[in-house]
Amino acid sequence: MLFFILNSVFSNSVTWPEFMGPKRNGLSSEINIFNKKNNTVLQAKWVKALGSGYSGISFYGEIAITMHSDHKFDYVKALNTNIGEQIWQYQIGSTYKGHGNSQDGLLSTPIVDTKQVYCLSPFGVLFSFEHSTGQLK
Repeated sequence: MLFFILNSVFSNSVTWPEFMGPKRNGLSSEINIFNKKNNTVLQAKWVKALGSGYSGISFYGEIAITMHSDHKFDYVKALNTNIGEQIWQYQIGSTYKGHGNSQDGLLSTPIVDTKQVYCLSPFGVLFSFEHSTGQLK
């Protein structure tokens, strides 16, 4: 899984709390981002290779949270959206082995709310973490 943040005009206040966004339709509520007047160009702000898996990315403020595998263990990871630096990481268990031509790794996307992050392991274990520290709840 290759993780990247686009350097664009999106507001830092926008939260993308779960798979497909706040309304689960894949659409941002931001308006007038791309128009001929401001010549908006998307550029990668940073890129980080994480490992395998199918997890999406959820956002809470300046924290991006995703799940990935290093082929030994599965992880939940929080990254700073401005510089890509790891804020915290939690090992949730042994890697879920791919089957039927799929890669190893996690299949679910973290969900965030105003209090915490929720992650479901491929083995059905539900985890809850504090956003900024990764402290297990």
